[in-house]
Amino acid sequence: MNKSELRIANQNPWYLMMTLHGDVGGTTNWEASRENARSWNVFVLSGLSDVAQQDAKNRIGEAYYPETPFDDILPVLKEKYEEQWNLRNPKGGPPPAMPDARRSPQLTNTLFSQPLEISNMLLPAHTTFSESVFEAPLLMLSGVALGVLVFDKTVFDGKVMIVASQLIGHAHFNQAVFKGVADFQFSTFHQTASFTGASFDELADFREVQFEGAAKFTGWTSLQTEGEFAHFGTATLFSGARFSDRADFFRRRFGPYETPANSLTFANAIFQGPVSFEDAAFPDVMPVLTNTSLPASTKVTAIKDLWPPLKTKSTGERGLAHREAEHTSATQDPEIIKASSAALRHAMSRQMLPEEEHFFFRREMWAAGRTGPWLRRLPVLFYGAVSDYGHSISRPTLLLAALWVVGALIYATQLGFSVVKALVYSFAVMFKFFGLQGTYLKDETGDLSQAMEFFAGGQTVMAFIVLFFLGLGLRTRFRLR
Repeated sequence: MNKSELRIANQNPWYLMMTLHGDVGGTTNWEASRENARSWNVFVLSGLSDVAQQDAKNRIGEAYYPETPFDDILPVLKEKYEEQWNLRNPKGGPPPAMPDARRSPQLTNTLFSQPLEISNMLLPAHTTFSESVFEAPLLMLSGVALGVLVFDKTVFDGKVMIVASQLIGHAHFNQAVFKGVADFQFSTFHQTASFTGASFDELADFREVQFEGAAKFTGWTSLQTEGEFAHFGTATLFSGARFSDRADFFRRRFGPYETPANSLTFANAIFQGPVSFEDAAFPDVMPVLTNTSLPASTKVTAIKDLWPPLKTKSTGERGLAHREAEHTSATQDPEIIKASSAALRHAMSRQMLPEEEHFFFRREMWAAGRTGPWLRRLPVLFYGAVSDYGHSISRPTLLLAALWVVGALIYATQLGFSVVKALVYSFAVMFKFFGLQGTYLKDETGDLSQAMEFFAGGQTVMAFIVLFFLGLGLRTRFRLR
């Protein structure tokens, strides 16, 4: 976006009406901020019907609008507006007419170089900031948007705080770019909240937010190239959020492209409608789903490339039990991975989706092998190494082949068997339940030394264990197909 083509905020009459007592956003001049809100609110109220005025007053609180009759205060506001225009635009010519309060505020294609505070303000229906640039913070604390609020394709270079605010109409942030912190804590979206194609570089904070309409966080639009997904930033917080309608995170990337994400949580979130994470990417960390109510219709794409890689590295401590979980780009507590994977597995199980269910089961088992006492870890680690937690067919097959060949080599060298006889004998020892050893190899069996009997017994036990894992893999594979 070319900033030189944007209109300077101080040349926009609507901006002047919002800041009649000065640009105080980001300062501690609370009195000027309060006066800005009172002047703006009485201006907005003058353009509403009697019924709409009363509803708006109830929402904003009497401290932020004067009871002075409109006929008395509007001329004062007009005089203040013309004064501010001449002060801020000394070479801008005579001031344009004061905006009509019955019309929708238009702040599109505007460059905001100073912090804008619209806290405790009433925003009329269809207030739009589309395709603007905020070089400084935007503060909206306890504000009320009476109708549609539009920030489509707006770039926020600084912090955005829309906190404890009521957005009565549809709220559009489609393809907006949040380069700094985006804080929406405790706000309520009464209608659709659309963040389709919006990108967040840093913290995206939606804790305790109420989405009473549909929540659209789709990460891809027809205007973007294939594979170019909109992303959340280094931290994404939806703790305690409530989604009363559909929540859509289709093709949303939960983490920036340049740096790894370090936090992603939906803990204690409530999904009362359908939720979709189809084709959503979680490149760095698993979402925290503690006490999260996922509906039975939850859609998740269980493809390895869309989820954090599970890798380990030695920490220098002795023993397999002291190996820690490490992701390619970020480290996450295995307990979180285990709990999140279990929650997603249960959601897939309720829908009878065995392939997706087993995908998250494997991740759950992987994390279980990295938590708890080492004696509890060892069987799980062995389970993963031998059969990929019951998913692999090739690993047990290769282990059986290796066990067969190694046994044959030992029998050939220690007992003097020919290659063919050693291979047959090794096979018979491994699969004793076929009865080949007792039927065809009685003489050879009777001549074994005590050491060779011990080896043969161990080979039989190991073959039975590996064969069990092979059967488990076959069962899982055919069940999934």
